[in-house]
Amino acid sequence: MHPTFRSIGTGCLGVLAALASTADPARASDWSYTISPYLWGAGQSGSVGGIPGAPPAEIDLSFGDILDALSGSAMVIGSARNGRFGVTADFQLVRTKTEGPTKGTAFGNGQITTRNVIFTLTGEYRIAATAGSVLWASAGARYWNVENTLSLTAGTIPAVSGTVKDSWWDPVIGLRGRQAVSERGTLVGWAYLGGFGAGSDFTSDVFLGYNHSFTPVTSLTAGWRYLSVDRTDGAFVYDVEQHGPVIGLTFSF
Repeated sequence: MHPTFRSIGTGCLGVLAALASTADPARASDWSYTISPYLWGAGQSGSVGGIPGAPPAEIDLSFGDILDALSGSAMVIGSARNGRFGVTADFQLVRTKTEGPTKGTAFGNGQITTRNVIFTLTGEYRIAATAGSVLWASAGARYWNVENTLSLTAGTIPAVSGTVKDSWWDPVIGLRGRQAVSERGTLVGWAYLGGFGAGSDFTSDVFLGYNHSFTPVTSLTAGWRYLSVDRTDGAFVYDVEQHGPVIGLTFSF
């Protein structure tokens, strides 16, 4: 699924690799930490299903639509690094409620309530560095816990409804990098591919942003993130793409 975005994800790995093409290993240092609460105004599109015998419902939410559909969220990313080694964790909790058409002609519209918990934990190894750029190779796992509640209607009469839950782990591999562009400004980004049939059939995660430092311990990051996942397990269907602007504060210590 998503051959175009598979190509984009693969291409972004190459772009990030170019951020730090010259190795210049730095000496080991003490542990340093960052924590970044953030907001992600991600539009959504794709298919969501889970009721046996009923077709999946289609999601197509723009950035503006997602603000109306959003019923709660919490997002934070943190990292710890020492010398060449590092660990990054990313947690998201998102609840949305929307309506959309269903596939086929048996039903009209479907009301979809989705609760999505995503937790990613990766280990990192610095493979290249210069005075203004750093590149890490990264590998780990992403945990998904998705609950879909569907209500499918024929005309104005409720026809079928139900709730289905699924959770799984996806292996993920990728690159993270940064490139200084001014005294206080830095380009930051990552590109991950995963799933490979172990949990989902395929998942990709790409981010590119700009970080501006206000003080030695505080900075603001703004950018764009794309995340996709394609998971089918029996009647459960979650084939969704999310993309939109990200903004967050980073605290370093």
